[in-house]
Amino acid sequence: MNVIRTAGTLLLWFGIFPLFAGMLPAQLIRKEKKNVAELYLCGLVLCFAVFQCSAMAVLVISRRLSALLLCANLILALLSLAGLFLFIFQRKKGPVFEGLRLKEKKKRELLFWGAFFLILAYQLFMSDRYMTSDGDDAYYLGHALLADRTDLMYVFGPYTGYESGTDYRHMLSPFPMFIAMLARMSGLHTAIVAHSILPLILIPLAYLVYARIGVRLFDGERRGRLPVFLCCLALFTIWGNTTVYTRETFFLTRTWQGKAVLAALFLPLCFLILMHIAEKAQEGKEKLKGWFVLLLLVNLSGALCSSMALFLMPVMEGVLLLVMALRGKKPKLLLWGLLCVLPDIAFLAVYTFNFGWFKLLDGFYHG
Repeated sequence: MNVIRTAGTLLLWFGIFPLFAGMLPAQLIRKEKKNVAELYLCGLVLCFAVFQCSAMAVLVISRRLSALLLCANLILALLSLAGLFLFIFQRKKGPVFEGLRLKEKKKRELLFWGAFFLILAYQLFMSDRYMTSDGDDAYYLGHALLADRTDLMYVFGPYTGYESGTDYRHMLSPFPMFIAMLARMSGLHTAIVAHSILPLILIPLAYLVYARIGVRLFDGERRGRLPVFLCCLALFTIWGNTTVYTRETFFLTRTWQGKAVLAALFLPLCFLILMHIAEKAQEGKEKLKGWFVLLLLVNLSGALCSSMALFLMPVMEGVLLLVMALRGKKPKLLLWGLLCVLPDIAFLAVYTFNFGWFKLLDGFYHG
């Protein structure tokens, strides 16, 4: 029975919600036949963005994990229902998704695809079979475990279990609460969700983003180089443990940590969206608002994972959009980019200045 509960939770959050709710943002960037991978990534960032916004609201109002669980799931259920209706409506007009073109692939290309999936399977096996413990378990998973057991978020210190002052930095990036929510819904321990379940999901998702970047780099006749690109990237990742601080080390050994998810998944996804914006702006196409909406969702998703996203993403987006605006003489790109990073700037201001209403809440919960 617990297996069914766990499978249902993972299917809901990493299957049903992204695929159906993703129809809404995907419709903004492509109204014709949609790419399934593109649709899924749109839904994934929407799910993380909704969870971040729900967490901020619940942390202000009640700090109850059960309230966060209800709020996030209810909003995503409604968005998924709207996406389902949109899918049915478009299905009546014709095919919604692009078809696979396996017949066009050469044998050598299929061979490299097979090699990549073997390397990916090896990484997933090693990540699950030889789980790597980390010193951050005591803090991040401590918060997740306390939230799951007490139903109170960021009220108790993870090292002692006693009530403690509010940690503004980590409370504004509540990825441990995402782990706690999955643990509550699936019935598993938070350590099992973090170390055994999430790597099996997040590692393939990261490679999905890298594959979409490869599609932009190797377009047209060079599309056959995509599996070679992924094979090289996967091999570099395996042997990238030159220090404990590299992206490769975090990606494979600390996958469950928010900063690892930011570096491996959402920063590359942000770069992918900026590539699309640069291409559309250079072609003179005006339909860019959908991509900027997606950029806003990615910024919220990054904020969920780590407070480092609050300044890394605005800096990266600001530099690249400034270059695009100067090169194409389109200052509105900077304006739209500023609107996309406003949530990150607001979170950064709360963390920096510890606004009075947060202090009042802190006194209420610990006074």
